[in-house]
Amino acid sequence: GMQPVGANGFRIAGPKTGKSWMMGEEGYCMSTAQSLFGHFRVPKRRRILIIEEEDNQRRVRRRLKRIIHAHGGVTPDDNYFRISVKKGVRIDNPKWREVLQWEIQQFCPEFVYLDVWNRLHSKDINKADEMSEIILFLDDLSREYGCAFIILHHTRKANGQGDSHDEIMGSRVLSGFTEATVFMSPSKERGLIRVKVVLKDEPEDGNFEPEFQVRLADTEDGLGTYFEYLGAPPERQASAELREKIKNFVLSQENPVTAKQVGEAVGCSKPTAREHLNILVDLKIISK
Repeated sequence: GMQPVGANGFRIAGPKTGKSWMMGEEGYCMSTAQSLFGHFRVPKRRRILIIEEEDNQRRVRRRLKRIIHAHGGVTPDDNYFRISVKKGVRIDNPKWREVLQWEIQQFCPEFVYLDVWNRLHSKDINKADEMSEIILFLDDLSREYGCAFIILHHTRKANGQGDSHDEIMGSRVLSGFTEATVFMSPSKERGLIRVKVVLKDEPEDGNFEPEFQVRLADTEDGLGTYFEYLGAPPERQASAELREKIKNFVLSQENPVTAKQVGEAVGCSKPTAREHLNILVDLKIISK
């Protein structure tokens, strides 16, 4: 429900928000078939390749050690989890492209994490032609070898309204590449992170969670670090409860009802009622 197989994506956040911790958690859980955040089910083990160019060997090793400890000490199999740290990888360099292609061809990863985007090339992220050239290379690898690239990248300093993908720093070419984007934003409470998931193709079973909260916390013995799933933000929980009330009201009626009647029955405005009704129609729970 968060990262479809074969879907290229981004993990977008500001500095010190937990992008690298989330990458480690995702990669570890997918390679060991453990539930992500103890909540999102991983149906089977997936091969994970991580290209780490931001943090040094000591920091990466410490992070993985703490993640492994928090998950009961289960070490990922080398056939499913591999990581390259500070090797100087540059995906705009022909020689490094050969190395990356060879590694993907030999290891056959299903997901390749790239951390962090600006350190993996020397191009101008605001120039469409320069970004297109790199993105096309990754797209070719994705099609030829069946792997998905997940790129860790920064958000714009001034987030505007409208399309969430506008928050991705750089040329719009980047947002055109992604099919599964996860936006992370910190809160005033220490360790609490708000997560927003934007999928090109959302699951149609009605269980998709577009927004939820997690807390980055240490284990009781202080030796491990994990993400604690906290559910939907309070305002989204209230919205979900209202939608459930609207659904129950409509389905309990023998005759069709209007948006105005629904609003009066559940105590909300007509536009709010219409918004929820349209969502229920899209989910094929009610008909219009």
